[in-house]
Amino acid sequence: MGNLMQKFCCVDNDDLIYNANYPKSFTDSLENNKSIRKSALSRLPEDKIVLGNSRNKDLLMPTVNSTSNLPICSKDVIIAKKGNPFEDYEIITKLGEGTFGKVYKVRNKTNNAIRAMKQIGKYWLDDMNDNEVTKEIEILKKLNHPYIIKLYEYYVTNDSIFLINELCDEGDLHGKMRKIRKFPEFIVKIIMLQIFKALMYLNEKRIIHGDLKLENILVECYDDKDSKAQREKNKNYDGFIEAIEHDMEFINQKINTFNTLEMKNSKEINNINRKLNEKHQREAINSYGTNFRFRAKPGGKRNSKNIYESKEFQISNYGIKLIDFGCSKMFTRTKKNFNDIIGTLIYCSPEVIANNYNESCDIWSCGVLMYCMLSGNFPFIGEDEEEITRKILSGKYEFDIDNFNGVSDEAKDLISKCLKYDVHKRIQIQEALNHRFFDDLKDSKKFTEEDKIKLYNLKHLNKRSKFYQLVLTYLSYNFSDNKLLNELTKLYDKLDKNTDYKLTKGELYKAYKEAQIPMTEEEVDKVVNSIDFDMNGTIEYEEFIRMCIPKEKLFTDENLENAFLLFDTEKKGIITPSEIADFIQSHKNISPELKKKIKDEISNSADEIIELEDFKKLMIDLSKEE
Repeated sequence: MGNLMQKFCCVDNDDLIYNANYPKSFTDSLENNKSIRKSALSRLPEDKIVLGNSRNKDLLMPTVNSTSNLPICSKDVIIAKKGNPFEDYEIITKLGEGTFGKVYKVRNKTNNAIRAMKQIGKYWLDDMNDNEVTKEIEILKKLNHPYIIKLYEYYVTNDSIFLINELCDEGDLHGKMRKIRKFPEFIVKIIMLQIFKALMYLNEKRIIHGDLKLENILVECYDDKDSKAQREKNKNYDGFIEAIEHDMEFINQKINTFNTLEMKNSKEINNINRKLNEKHQREAINSYGTNFRFRAKPGGKRNSKNIYESKEFQISNYGIKLIDFGCSKMFTRTKKNFNDIIGTLIYCSPEVIANNYNESCDIWSCGVLMYCMLSGNFPFIGEDEEEITRKILSGKYEFDIDNFNGVSDEAKDLISKCLKYDVHKRIQIQEALNHRFFDDLKDSKKFTEEDKIKLYNLKHLNKRSKFYQLVLTYLSYNFSDNKLLNELTKLYDKLDKNTDYKLTKGELYKAYKEAQIPMTEEEVDKVVNSIDFDMNGTIEYEEFIRMCIPKEKLFTDENLENAFLLFDTEKKGIITPSEIADFIQSHKNISPELKKKIKDEISNSADEIIELEDFKKLMIDLSKEE
């Protein structure tokens, strides 16, 4: 059920890329695809059907010494809300409408947070689809990653299911490609690096996405509220596309300036510029450096009165978000392969069509995505679904000269490794992240002065109060300052050298050393131990963000009022320790001992009433104990 949990307003598969030659009858009909795939398989030699077999080592859950030490995570604050969602949210605008429901841009009436609300009509859901919706909700509750869409809360009414998600109002990659046909290589590099990081995280969580495609990759802008408000005044503005155009102009300025400084003959300069492909442009930029002052006008003409300062590419203000986990699978140590139909045919791997696949099918889809973004075409196309299926099962494709002119050898090599027919020879996620295609992004690992300040100011987090942990988790998970979150994400990426989204004591100690901040190993141990909620010896992304957001930004009146409603579900204006403990107890990973601990933290009397102002004062007092 790959399309059910999309944005509902996505176009059909046969309207994906302007120049892609694939059938207009292209659909997601499961029964139709099943018969077509069986038909194609029946004509394929048996030795060409490579079955999946996981090479990943078993991922064991961390051992926790005591039930009272169980961590409180983001999944503990994503709840099914009671009542009518439109009492809590007001509609700003309707974003789209599809077969299964509607999507709205909404504002939270308590804290003014802007969200996306997906309304799924129950009359469209049979028993199977209802289970798929439930499965997706449960999967999203397990995830907290910068490149995966967030689920904040959900409502179940008599006739609909409402999901309150993160809003990505820049649209999806499919919509972007319709405007510019294909992306410059350095944009593809940034996008694919983020996708691979998200897949690395999903594999650690033992999750197969199962339906990676352009429509399921949204674009998020990390500008602050003022910048977004300014952009929204221009109805025709497309920030992502304009950023790409700006960056390409910026690159051309640097190349032209580089040539101008080295050579005096303008005719010679123009001849060389015409011969420079994207790879040579990138090499020239890297060799000359990314931080220099130059004199130039757009087009490369020298003018001493115009001085342009180089700066971060504007595209760095954007990130991707994976959505639609309706096709996702949870694998275990004993259950690693699956045999049902998932995904969208043109992105499907041979082993998915052969009905015996594992997490490597997502790597194949990455190869299709990368091929498509660089060329504007798909590697496997045909007049109908049967022909597409046969071509995928053959595993044969080519890098045609017209569409891949100027694409680097490194890019084509990574695509080839992702589209290996034999799943045992296909590149693994960690290998993909270390591929030389991403080498020129390594300069971004250097610590800025702002990074050093954040590292220097790391404080020990109060682990004693489980109630404080609970509210802090809720506040940090619902934090809506995207610009600050983007800065913290970049810092975490710099610290996490092996990109496994598990920051070790060794990595943190090395970071302090590189940043020239005096910290002993014992002091680093204390920092890690104070924020390592699950006691596995590493700092996960969620723990890092929870620690680094300034408390004055978290503990505002608006945010605390919203956190109060986490327990005051009936909106009475008061809560009791019993209600708080009951909320905790509703989650399976919380023990009765921890329930009692939280009750004792709030009050010695289970019947004591806590009003909103009491709650705010309590939380601020607890935050001062750090």
